[in-house]
Amino acid sequence: MLKMKETENIKDYSDKLLGIVNKVRLLGKDFSDERIVQKILVTLPEKYESKISSLEESKDLSSISLAELVNALQAQEQRRMIRKEESMEGALQAKAENSGGGKDKKNNNKKKNNKTDNNNKNKDGTYPPCPHCKKTNHPQRKCWWRPDVKCRKCGQIGHMERICKSQQHEEAKASTEQHQEEQLFVATCFTTSNSSSDSWLIDSGCTNHMTNDQELFKELDKTIISKVKIGNGEFISVKGKGTVAIESLTGLKYITDVLYVPDIDQNLLSVGQLIEKGFKVIFEDKWCMIKDAKGRDVFKVKMRAKGFALNLMEDEQIAFSSTVSNAELWHRRLGHFHHVGLLYMQKQNLVKGVPLLEDKLADCVACQYGKQTRRPFPQTAWRAMHKLQLVHTDVGGPQKTPSLNGSKYYIAFIDDYTRFCWIYFLKSKSEVANVFWKYKAWVENQSSCRMQKIRSDNGKEYTNEIFDKFCEEAGIEHQLTTPYTPQQNGVKRDKLDKKAEPGVFIGYSNSSKAYRIFQPQNGKILVSRDVKFMEDRQWNWEESIKMQLPKVPQYFDEDIDDVPVRGIRSLSDVYERNNVAVFEPAEFEEAEKDDKWIEAMKEELRMIEKNDTWELVDRPQHRKVIGVKWVYRTKLNADGSVNKYKARLVVKGYSQVFGVDFSETFAPVARLDTIRMLLALTAQKGWKTYQLDVKSAFLNGYLQKEIYVEQPEGFQVKGQEEKVYLLKKALYGLKQAPRAWYSRIDEHLQSLGFVKSPSEATLYVKGTDANLIVVSVYVDDLLVTGSNEKLVKEFKAEMLKVFEMTDLGLMSYFLGMEVKQDHGGVFISQKKYAKEILNKFHMDDCKRTSTPMNQKEKFSKDDGTEKVDESQYRSLIGCLMYLTATRPDIMFSVSLLSRFMHCASEVHFQAAKRIVRYIKGTTNYGIKYSYCQNFKLHGYSDSDWAGSIDDMRSTTGFCFNFGSGIFSWSSKKQDVIAQSTAEAEYVAANATVNQAIWIRKILADLHMKQNEPTQIHVDNQAAIAISNDSVFHGKTKHFKIKLYHLREEQKDGEVKLLYCKTEDQIADVLTKALPKARFETLRGKIGLCSY
Repeated sequence: MLKMKETENIKDYSDKLLGIVNKVRLLGKDFSDERIVQKILVTLPEKYESKISSLEESKDLSSISLAELVNALQAQEQRRMIRKEESMEGALQAKAENSGGGKDKKNNNKKKNNKTDNNNKNKDGTYPPCPHCKKTNHPQRKCWWRPDVKCRKCGQIGHMERICKSQQHEEAKASTEQHQEEQLFVATCFTTSNSSSDSWLIDSGCTNHMTNDQELFKELDKTIISKVKIGNGEFISVKGKGTVAIESLTGLKYITDVLYVPDIDQNLLSVGQLIEKGFKVIFEDKWCMIKDAKGRDVFKVKMRAKGFALNLMEDEQIAFSSTVSNAELWHRRLGHFHHVGLLYMQKQNLVKGVPLLEDKLADCVACQYGKQTRRPFPQTAWRAMHKLQLVHTDVGGPQKTPSLNGSKYYIAFIDDYTRFCWIYFLKSKSEVANVFWKYKAWVENQSSCRMQKIRSDNGKEYTNEIFDKFCEEAGIEHQLTTPYTPQQNGVKRDKLDKKAEPGVFIGYSNSSKAYRIFQPQNGKILVSRDVKFMEDRQWNWEESIKMQLPKVPQYFDEDIDDVPVRGIRSLSDVYERNNVAVFEPAEFEEAEKDDKWIEAMKEELRMIEKNDTWELVDRPQHRKVIGVKWVYRTKLNADGSVNKYKARLVVKGYSQVFGVDFSETFAPVARLDTIRMLLALTAQKGWKTYQLDVKSAFLNGYLQKEIYVEQPEGFQVKGQEEKVYLLKKALYGLKQAPRAWYSRIDEHLQSLGFVKSPSEATLYVKGTDANLIVVSVYVDDLLVTGSNEKLVKEFKAEMLKVFEMTDLGLMSYFLGMEVKQDHGGVFISQKKYAKEILNKFHMDDCKRTSTPMNQKEKFSKDDGTEKVDESQYRSLIGCLMYLTATRPDIMFSVSLLSRFMHCASEVHFQAAKRIVRYIKGTTNYGIKYSYCQNFKLHGYSDSDWAGSIDDMRSTTGFCFNFGSGIFSWSSKKQDVIAQSTAEAEYVAANATVNQAIWIRKILADLHMKQNEPTQIHVDNQAAIAISNDSVFHGKTKHFKIKLYHLREEQKDGEVKLLYCKTEDQIADVLTKALPKARFETLRGKIGLCSY
């Protein structure tokens, strides 16, 4: 129990008590002034009994104010102090009476009295009870409380000076003052075991700066040996002199000529030495201010215990830089640079003068303010176990268009267990409480269940007195969602605003899963789940809370945005983000306002006229005229910069009728497997691949039927607006346009002596060996490579004569793939497209993962979780599927999740977002093709038996390479149910063989025929045995065709199945989710790396 000490005065005790009361009130506890008055009255020492008695007689103590009581007690205390000063002279006289004559007489009396006292003792050594104090440890003659004795200290009758309270108070006070004096004048003689290097005492009595901590010195000369005289007259040894670095208000200061004194108890800053060095020391208003020669503040120290101690452990004081770790100091010097970067700079010696840094950096308050992040939400949430156990509610509106009865708002109630939803319309938010009461009565009556909990946001319509009263009367627990969740982003803040606010943890919220944080700066209590605890720090109540009665704390609920902390950007990323936002008009009315789009439309019409695509004719009477429209696109380079603005005149082909306006429409395009194989071959042969872009390619195709189109908007021929165009050649948008263009380019290439590959309709080959040229057509893009650079240049010149096209030089950006060709090989990636995915789904600042899928996670159609928006899920899977053009490491994960397009749940969507998080950390990854001495086609086949939970089908995975990166791969669910791992592996091997045969035919067309069988590596010996066994088994009847097909191909010498160990099976990454170590190993083996 807290009580006032005899040595304390009223002011100090009342201030201390009020400080405790204030802290209790901040925790939400009620503590009235009447209770404070009672606490003071029962904890006062006996010396205030007389004053309390007089107050009881004159006033009612139950109604006396706190200020009135403290003033009365202080007045009594001052009167006592005055009387003490007057009694000092009597005390000195009493001391004189103890010396002088009469000594022998006193000794004789003393012996006589002792003898009498011994005779009165009991057998047990005690005395009869004293009639004055009732104690038995002394005779009546020696009692200190005899009525005839007079105190020589205070002059009162009834006690001796030994037990005089005035004397005890003075002795305690004198002891305290003496201790304070010893501190003030630094006259200490304690041992070094009590020393502390945390504070430096500013001393006007010492002649030099002194310290007992050798680690504080930046420089120390131990050859200087001397002695120092301290306050008690003794001498202690000086073991050196040096320089200490101090972090001041104006920056780093070096204090020279500091003595190293190991036996001194207190670190000292000499006032005289500071003045000698040009500093100014000012003592004013209980503050010590040290200024430099220019008058700037260097230190500012508050007086404590009649001394000025510079405490290094307090946040508000300036600390010595030597007590700050090197890591923390350099962290601040470099603008709060992250610790991993600091260690890298020090390891690589990127900055001169960086010392050896600690492996761990202490929590930085400034970084918490600027870089605080949100805590991740749990993957699984609590679900109700029965109806009406939990009901969710929210209010929407106001809507721009009111309903027929004037309602602009609506309120939704959703049962957590059944997910059944009820909607009510409101004219204003004030109707929420009444509608809730009606809903509660109706739903409880219909379901025969009672509502237990309701969960809402922190809107005023839910947190008012009426709503709370309804819940209280019905016994319903009202839960509030935690403020500042990512789903409730509010007012946008500037990027330089604080991401965090300091506070004191006071407990847990009863209404939500969050902490209750008290903010002393504004006296408010904040409920939040995003809290970073700094357990090695304490709040400085002295500076932040004044000793006064605080206001009642308020609950603080403010909308702030979850501003993500920016990660480390690469230089190319900085360039890309500085590009101006691209605007593409949707209609002609928007485009005609911009000169660059007008010029693009004129360029498109010039190309049409140049190709003699149409002619202006009268409108036919019995033929359908098709409309046209403008489509605008901005073509970008690989780095995101604008390449050109393209306006395309497109026919509204959806109005065409099959058999009347068109017949054949199919036009082949090059497979990505073919394009990647060509790039792998060029890396192996040391060739270069070039790219040609045919301008308005579809305008070059000849039409077989008459087609009439309207004149384009904005470019009608004056005076002939009613006429239409008769098409001689195709336009974009026509159903037959792709077919017409392919027929034209196919005819022209074959006229130049190229031979079309039977296995790939878009691959053309001319010549052999040293005069080989290869052309691959992808709509209006032509890829050209070959062994003879001269022939390649002649081919490009020939094409430029016939078609209007652009020579793009070396292939660098094709179908979203970024291609880098150098002497080391070819590297392909989709870095730009990967960043577009992150931006499209607002995951630019998401956390990274090391694998695309959790190894233990299984997926099914009916997993019991809530369904998600299928359009958004399909969009995400589609984007990821296109990214697999250069990223086989995510092929299995994307292929697996694509099986749930029609029944996507929250589990599936979170798994897809995990792939995006993996992409976040590997955006610059791609496949590297390089020269391999043993040029040979290799295949790898693997399967995951019964991996699908819904239908127990297996997954086939295969890939092919020429010795470096893989160029062909697949991950697909099998179309039959395998009854064993051997069957699953055999089905996978059969699919691999089919792909191998197609690749071998392509290589043969390129005059690179594989003379030996292609080795297919399989990690299942039973599957290999089935392929080699000519005896038909009953267990293999259900895949008889696949069985004979594979055996025939082996027999013909096309392929050969070879056994490989599981750890060498690189196709394993295409059939299942793998642990991190295994996944990263296989990722490297398939040729995936960063450029």
